[in-house]
Parts: sequence; structure tokens; C-alpha cells
Amino acid sequence: EPRFLCLQGAPAVLRPFLCGRYTRDYDLVNCQPTLLLQVSKRLSWEDPNRTPTPLPKLEQWVRNRDEMIEHVAEVYGLTGSYEEKKDQAKALVTAMMFGGGVYGWVKKQGLTHVDTEHMKSPIITKLHTELQALRADVFESNEWRTHVERERARHANGGEKDAAAADRSIMACIAQDYEDAILRTMEASAKAQGWAVLSLQFDGLHLRERPD
Repeated sequence: EPRFLCLQGAPAVLRPFLCGRYTRDYDLVNCQPTLLLQVSKRLSWEDPNRTPTPLPKLEQWVRNRDEMIEHVAEVYGLTGSYEEKKDQAKALVTAMMFGGGVYGWVKKQGLTHVDTEHMKSPIITKLHTELQALRADVFESNEWRTHVERERARHANGGEKDAAAADRSIMACIAQDYEDAILRTMEASAKAQGWAVLSLQFDGLHLRERPD
């Protein structure tokens, strides 16, 4: 897998060996699901009577992630350590947030033993439905409608992605925009408190270690 020669581009398992003694690593737990849950309650629409889609399963993922991870592992027969199962379950939720689903996740994870026709979870099915509705809320909101229309037109003119792939990319970029805004606030706060920020890491940052 091609990587850039920087800490952000380095494999996660390598970073502690490169800079563990020099830095403190801070990041946001469950970042994008948490942000999207909050964002859903702050959107507005042309119809003043429209209300945000209820998201009980997304809230369950945010509030009780460990239980949800174990549920995904049990339903889809995930094996290995807790961290391995967590990474696979997170990949499923991320895929669904941005327009994917169980079938694509199973294929990408190489879960050849999973029978997607019969190994279904009502909880994950409801979460998928909620995330589809959340994306519609975001795309049709006053905050993002114009941006989405412009990006859809740009992708259509470029011809590199079909409409579904374009929408997945647009939603991912919107989530990353919120994530970046939070990270920049964290960076400014750390600097204001006298800490040296050495590297930004997706939804976190590295601060220079100090003797005190």
C-alpha cells in the first residue's frame, strides 16, 4: 500500500516506535459517528417544519460502542483480538456512514465465511437505514445543499465516478470537514496553553513531551 513519508501517512503500528518517547498522542474517541450524531441536531431545511431523523441506533453505537462491537463480531463471526474485531466493526459503520453496506464490507474485509443472505442483524439493518436518512438530511440541509449540488455537478463533469460513488465521496468530505474544524480548535487550544504541536493525525494530534 503506497504511503507518504510522514507520521500521518505511516502505518499506525509504526508511529509509537518513531515518536513515542517524544510525544503525547491525543485523539477523539469514536470521532465521526459522534460528530454526525451532534450535527444531525443542528441542521436546518427549507421546510421549517422538518425535524432531524431520529437516530437511536447511531446513538447506541456512540454511547455503547463496546457492546455494539461484540454484537457485530457475534453476528458476522469475527475472530481475533478485541482490537481486530473493533477495527472491522468500525470499518462497517464507516462504510455505512458514507453510503456503503454490509455486502461491500464483507468483500473488502475478506470475510469469505459470512453468508450475507442469512447472517443479518436487525440492529445493523436499522443503523444502516438511519445513516441513509442522515445523509439525506445533510445533503438537503440549508448548510450543505448548495455544496452538494456543486460537487455532484463537478463529479458528473469529471466522469471518474458514478452518482453513488460521488455521493459517498461528498459525504466523507463533509464529515472530514467537521472533523478538521474540531482538530483545528484542539490545535489552537493546545498552543494557547503553551504546548508544541508536532503533528496532526486525522482526528488527533501529537504534542511534544515535556519533563513536567
